[in-house]
Amino acid sequence: MGDKVVVNNASKIVLTGNKVEQKVYHHHTGYLGHLKTVTAKELMVKNPGEILKKAVYGMLPKNKLRDGWMKNLTINN
Repeated sequence: MGDKVVVNNASKIVLTGNKVEQKVYHHHTGYLGHLKTVTAKELMVKNPGEILKKAVYGMLPKNKLRDGWMKNLTINN
């Protein structure tokens, strides 16, 4: 399903403006009241490639093929 994409030097990603402090990523654990949030600044320290991965995932069409397309994306820090 398509070509492989490899991203090198993901740790050198630069976010413009105040996105580093203001951009917030959410995920829910499935338990009542357990909405977890993490800022882009915290994510840059922990795993900078995850910001790029979440951005690409959000840009792809929301259908059955999205998971297969994401397997073609490799991000190297």
